[in-house]
Amino acid sequence: MIDLLKEDLKHSEKYKGCDIDVWRDERRKCYLCELYAPVGDRMLLQERHPFSDIPTAIEQTKMQIDKYYSLHYNA
Repeated sequence: MIDLLKEDLKHSEKYKGCDIDVWRDERRKCYLCELYAPVGDRMLLQERHPFSDIPTAIEQTKMQIDKYYSLHYNA
């Protein structure tokens, strides 16, 4: 289980109908990037990956959305 606190949230944005949240995980000394996509009337966690910095996390996650999620979710 990953214990993340509200103050650990370092970046949050919407992209093509999906939500991207980047958290600082001090225990693992990395940033965890979470991708949420709409499923029905809810946003569900689809992916969570560690990254060394926020810009890389956002760039890689947007590529994932473009490749896998934007075909299904037009926003």
